[in-house]
Amino acid sequence: MSVKRTKLRGLTGKILDNVSESDLRYAVAQFARQNKDFKNFLHLRFLHLLPDENPAKKYAHFLSHFLRIYLDRPDKINSRSSKQIYRALEELRQQAKDLITVKNYIESYGIFINLMLYNSLLIEKTSPDTPVEFDEFQRDFMESFSLMLEMDVPRPLLLELEEDMRNLLLSGSIFLLDPRSNALDLLLKRADSDDRRLSLLVEYTAYLQHKALKPEILKNSWVALIHQSLKYGYKDHLIHLISLEKLRGKTVYRLIFDYMDEDQIIFSEMLIEASLAHYGNKLEHYFLEPRLLIGLKYGYPEKARACMLKVVKSPFQDYKTLRKLLRQIPEDERDLFIQITAELIPDQKISPATLRVYATFLTWVNELEQTFELIRDYGNIWIMIEFSSLLQGNLKEVLVNYYSEYINQYLESHIGKMSIEHIRKILSGLRDNGAYAIADSLEKNLRSNFSHRKSVSKYGRDL
Repeated sequence: MSVKRTKLRGLTGKILDNVSESDLRYAVAQFARQNKDFKNFLHLRFLHLLPDENPAKKYAHFLSHFLRIYLDRPDKINSRSSKQIYRALEELRQQAKDLITVKNYIESYGIFINLMLYNSLLIEKTSPDTPVEFDEFQRDFMESFSLMLEMDVPRPLLLELEEDMRNLLLSGSIFLLDPRSNALDLLLKRADSDDRRLSLLVEYTAYLQHKALKPEILKNSWVALIHQSLKYGYKDHLIHLISLEKLRGKTVYRLIFDYMDEDQIIFSEMLIEASLAHYGNKLEHYFLEPRLLIGLKYGYPEKARACMLKVVKSPFQDYKTLRKLLRQIPEDERDLFIQITAELIPDQKISPATLRVYATFLTWVNELEQTFELIRDYGNIWIMIEFSSLLQGNLKEVLVNYYSEYINQYLESHIGKMSIEHIRKILSGLRDNGAYAIADSLEKNLRSNFSHRKSVSKYGRDL
């Protein structure tokens, strides 16, 4: 391996030019005995020069001593020490890359397999507050290691490397720190048959099921398993992963949108199908949302309409969740969904929760009269108040008449302070929901029609 030589100037350069090799060797040895950092530097820089039938053991010995204090006491890893560790690991990575160029694959492998192990341990020990240097090194390392596997490496060495990686993975010595770039991904790429690939996925899933890891690493590991199942089209295993519920439904839901953002629609659809297969009707409306948006984005209006109908009519839907979904749909796409309104005419009594969902959708497609009639026939005055600000644009007079009729009937059958308190709540509710003009009209009518009632006149302007 080539070494860049630097000519020193000044007194230091003159000394090195004149000192004998034996004297320099003695001085270096003495200083190495007294200075641990210098000793580590010597090992780090020149360890590759030592012949060894098993280079992996050589680098394992060095890194275990170099990192022991940090692995035993992760609290000692601070900003300064993390940079020092990064520089050391990066030096070894660069050496491994240089060794590849001269086709010294055995030495390079000895470095890489230990970098994989020890950086993985460092990240696991420091999670969730892992220094950025360790994460950065992990990305660079995986890139370099992947490139080496694509070189003309002798097959016996490749098989040994794969077996070592597999053992490290299944023994919990290394972790799936990144959901996509990791040891499992490399092993699956190199599997020589689909059966072997699926077998490894199943084996690692079984291992991970009962493994106690730091939450962030555990989450990344399950996401990695899902990604690999999607990548190779293992639908049954994907359903199995979701059925274990090691990831929350919300995390799976976000993954679907992550793949949508990357235009990986096949992955999104597979994940939706697997989620529906496991969660069933209870969360159907939840996982149909991304399918609806996929239909809109890629020009499948019928698909989007069918999804919207199921989303709205789900007995488990709530109006706040629906409102969040509707905000994601462009205004010029709303007309696609008007046909659905015919399906939202109840033939029997419906719950207040379902009524709010229907009303939210109907006001969104601007079917205001149908919304009013639905709430009038199946709801109550308090639900009408919630939607009055959305209805008042076209139906102000209709709403004023509706509330006036209610107030008149109520005050005719109720007297005293409690009756006016009830009316005050109605007016206050209208104002809180933005229907100020309606509340003002009702108050004006109230003062005019019930001025003879002491309970009304007593409150003056406090209504």
